[in-house]
Amino acid sequence: MMDYVKGGTKLNFMCAIDFTMSNRHPTDPTSLHHTAPGAFNEYEQAIAAIGGIIMEYDEDKMIPTYGFGLKPAPGVPAEHCWPLTYDHARPEVHGVQVRYRMENL
Repeated sequence: MMDYVKGGTKLNFMCAIDFTMSNRHPTDPTSLHHTAPGAFNEYEQAIAAIGGIIMEYDEDKMIPTYGFGLKPAPGVPAEHCWPLTYDHARPEVHGVQVRYRMENL
């Protein structure tokens, strides 16, 4: 891997979060989406660990970030894949910010 990076290979990080009910409701403590004060859930842990490393090798630090598996917002038609920014023209966020909780969606 380091040979590729030293040779000029560029890395880009893209994130997609599964909102299907197969992960159970976020209020269920066994859900991958469950939030608890002072602790990262399993999605946050994975995004922080992987994204934190890849960001070191990503030039612009911009991450296209998508959700799939539910309606993105009340009154918005269901989509199979939507940008978590709700802006199809600008699906990217800057850096890894895992503290933005799903209850804000």
